[in-house]
Amino acid sequence: MSDDPFATAPTTFAGLGDLEGRTVVIVPLRLESGIPSNRPNGGTYERVIADVIVLDGEPDEELGIDELPATIEEMFISGSVVVPQVKTKVKSHQPIIGVVVKTPSKTKGNAPAVMLDGKASVTDEARALARKAYDAYLKSQEDPFADAS
Repeated sequence: MSDDPFATAPTTFAGLGDLEGRTVVIVPLRLESGIPSNRPNGGTYERVIADVIVLDGEPDEELGIDELPATIEEMFISGSVVVPQVKTKVKSHQPIIGVVVKTPSKTKGNAPAVMLDGKASVTDEARALARKAYDAYLKSQEDPFADAS
């Protein structure tokens, strides 16, 4: 990320799928419902807005990850598999740890489903790092849930 306050704004934003294979802590901030779908059959969907703390992997300038752990603020998280995993924690703002994995789509033509594997894939070392990173995250926030509904 540039230190230049007048640098060109990014035109792409990180999505959970960009973090495949990485251990993350998701801090759910709010749930948005009734988002219009751009699919041919229309309809609406839900998404969770969350701060995502990335714990491992390589730095990635395109994703705004200069060093680890790194926080990606206000990420839009959508998807029929991952939203149910996360949305139950919105009211409590309880963090969720997991490794981002993609599973093949059950519907032809759809992108792979993104989900968190929070059981077998998360090591004790990752859990310890997550606790430290989450504590640092909380200290860095004036009131992380002030605008959350």
